[in-house]
Amino acid sequence: MKRRGFSALTVISTMFIAAGALRIGMGAEAAIAFAPAMTFTDEDYLEAPVLRSAEDLKLLLKAFAERDADLRAFEQQLEARAVELTALEDSIEAQKLALNDRRVAAEKAEEELRATMTLAEVAAEDDLSKLTKVYENMKPKEAANLFASMEPKFSAGFLGRMKPQSSAAIMGQLPTEIAYSISVLLAGRNVEAGNYADAISQEAAVQE
Repeated sequence: MKRRGFSALTVISTMFIAAGALRIGMGAEAAIAFAPAMTFTDEDYLEAPVLRSAEDLKLLLKAFAERDADLRAFEQQLEARAVELTALEDSIEAQKLALNDRRVAAEKAEEELRATMTLAEVAAEDDLSKLTKVYENMKPKEAANLFASMEPKFSAGFLGRMKPQSSAAIMGQLPTEIAYSISVLLAGRNVEAGNYADAISQEAAVQE
């Protein structure tokens, strides 16, 4: 069974022809007569409406206008959404760059901190070496009086850094109790150092 209808192009052409015909005084039926009939089976086309009066044509034009307005509104929504997505992508990219800058800054700060700590350790070691040298150059009696007023652990630290001859001379001038406390501390450090050295030797032997 054949169906009569208009393609989209035909309907639009009909509207313009009918509008022109109405303007020059033709009736609605005469204007509609200009529209050619087509027979087709393509489901992509809508079945053509039957236009019997000028009012039908107005309704059809109104429907097309509303449909066009809906499409334009939908396009505007899509464009607005595209703008939002672009802004979101830009924001994410900016956050990535900011995080990367923070990471680089943190790494730089860590390197500077390590350098500062290393410098401080070197400076502290230099200060201890200089101070130990000063104590070594003092007379044993004067150095002993000074060490006797210190905490035993500090005295042991300086004496442990001195040459054996200098530390022995100072120890001989210290009171017996203080000398004993310092000797215990020095012996404990030597034991710990020996155990550490033995552990390193054993580990090296295992690796071999």
